[in-house]
Amino acid sequence: MDLLSASELLGGERFDRAWMLVEAADAGSGGSLGVSRDLYVPCGVAAVDIDVFLIGVTGESSSVRWIAGQEVERFDSFGEFFEEMISYNEETLEELRLDPWLGAG
Repeated sequence: MDLLSASELLGGERFDRAWMLVEAADAGSGGSLGVSRDLYVPCGVAAVDIDVFLIGVTGESSSVRWIAGQEVERFDSFGEFFEEMISYNEETLEELRLDPWLGAG
């Protein structure tokens, strides 16, 4: 999963792919995700999977939503989202280090 660059936030292949994935998930949920281009902008998209991060763009919400076919998680702020992703990556790294085939174990 990669965050989009400033220029990618204005459009482009990865931005379009993110919206395609989100809109397909929303259609598959009967619209229950309630995502709209007026309310959210993709801020991250997986290169080979269906994960997308959306950030709220209204004055009321800067929450980040993790969508992967359905809503996986919602974060109250970008800061909370970023801290969780760092923690997740640290846990994954520790698991890899303990793996006898991949780590030093």
